[in-house]
Amino acid sequence: MRRATRFSYSCCSPFETTPRIRRLALTIERVFALMWVMTAGARLTQLERVDIDALSPGQAAKAWRDVAVVKGKADQLEAAITRRVRELHEAGKAAPAADALTQSSKRSRRAAQQTEQRAAALGSTPGLEAALGKGRVGVEHADAVAAAAGRLDDEQ
Repeated sequence: MRRATRFSYSCCSPFETTPRIRRLALTIERVFALMWVMTAGARLTQLERVDIDALSPGQAAKAWRDVAVVKGKADQLEAAITRRVRELHEAGKAAPAADALTQSSKRSRRAAQQTEQRAAALGSTPGLEAALGKGRVGVEHADAVAAAAGRLDDEQ
């Protein structure tokens, strides 16, 4: 993970540090901050430090965005793990993915089957899976693709 660094005023003498130079330095710092892409893990760490009771509407919107990225990455990883367990099952080395999901994640059988269908759909649509991992689309979009794929026959 790359770290954003704060702009240093060391290049300027005390006489050159005018409000205009400080504004320019802050602008440069913001540009570098925009170039720095936070990982889902970094966003989760940041979210864990948030004082919910002190959030402004703008900060709440940013927190929701961070939550969407974290959820999307978790859903992307869940799909990849589910596909791997499905491969292992097909090779006779593991229980069916839906069964394993039901036992290990304490979810209903129906929810586990939906997760398995979503994982298959995401496996065949890498662009959608990448968008999910970045929080650009929600799991509902992947479920809609999985439902549509389930209604198609092999020729379509």
